[in-house]
Amino acid sequence: MLTNARIQARQVLSEHDVLTLLNFELSAYEECAGCHFTSVKPAKVADETGCNWRDADLQVDGAATEAARKITRRVVDEVRDTYNVE
Repeated sequence: MLTNARIQARQVLSEHDVLTLLNFELSAYEECAGCHFTSVKPAKVADETGCNWRDADLQVDGAATEAARKITRRVVDEVRDTYNVE
């Protein structure tokens, strides 16, 4: 049996729990005040690392700064590295 070294075991959470986690992580950054995730975007198939969702929709009150965009991307990437959606 062949295995892909990049595929990682991920904890499976409900979409609600993933959103709660994303927003909790985002709330730690002052630059992201007025930003919150509203939903996750499922992938049709898991990617090469085994993740079964590809991104999250973000709602921003006003205009997002470059710093806020970088932070939100990092938060999504970090949560994707650890969690899948049921």
